[in-house]
Amino acid sequence: MFKKIECNICGSADQEIIYFSKKISQDCSYFVTEENLFPPSRIARCNDCGFIFAIPSEDPDVFYNAYIKMVDEKYIEEELGRRLSARSILKKLNKFKKHGNKLLDIGCCTGFLLDEAKNVGWDTSGVELSSWASRYAAEKFNLKIYNMPLEKADFPNEYFDIVIMQDTIEHLHHPRRMLLEINRILKTNGVLYINTPDIESFTSKILKAKWWGINQFHLYYFSKKSLGEILNLSGFVVLKYGAYARIFTLNYWSERFKNYNSMIYKILKLVTRIKIFKKSFLRVNLRDQVEVFARKAASKNKSYE
Repeated sequence: MFKKIECNICGSADQEIIYFSKKISQDCSYFVTEENLFPPSRIARCNDCGFIFAIPSEDPDVFYNAYIKMVDEKYIEEELGRRLSARSILKKLNKFKKHGNKLLDIGCCTGFLLDEAKNVGWDTSGVELSSWASRYAAEKFNLKIYNMPLEKADFPNEYFDIVIMQDTIEHLHHPRRMLLEINRILKTNGVLYINTPDIESFTSKILKAKWWGINQFHLYYFSKKSLGEILNLSGFVVLKYGAYARIFTLNYWSERFKNYNSMIYKILKLVTRIKIFKKSFLRVNLRDQVEVFARKAASKNKSYE
């Protein structure tokens, strides 16, 4: 009998296991660029609302400590591609700057997006658990980084105009609790941007447990539907959904395809040996990463407890 946990959307404990694995990684080190992460031991679906989530065999502190200790030099090697992706996000958010320019990036890693935002006039802050990444962002780019969980940063009520969470919400043990805290620190009509793997995407359905979005550090598996539901319950109104595109070097993409398609891997490897293409960037949109823009709804109750 597996341990049941309450659904983070509807609170129900009526769930069924939809995936089970006997393979449990003994190494709980975490790297953003890791290519061979194990899937969770169990993935369940809520029988009441359909939300999909992992039932991890590890203690929550195991993941938390892994994020704190994370050092990932490969992440820095793709700095330009990550900056190009950041510019794409900021361009979409730029129209909201007229209402205020305070921006918070939760899970900001080495601060590439924050540095890009600062360069175009945003007043930036970041929250990051990794001591290495926080130090890099603060020292390299002179950014305001809080090396702690969001709730311990103790930001004032209604302080930020924009909050960003890239590839973060799926890692949280209590995403709704985090969204409520974001609602508290976001100004009324402020905007929250999230991107996360889309469990209902065509790619996910084809690859199933081999899909890159399934790994032991991803505890919640969102779709447009479940994202909309949890945002609505947390005091947000969805403005727009989209499919998030990734920009990396051809070499980086070739390493990612190694575990999925040997033919594509070999072709990309051959191409990267040609000097002119060695550091070329490729923008790929597999439509398996959903992005959402949501506005904090006006509330009659301005008290925060």
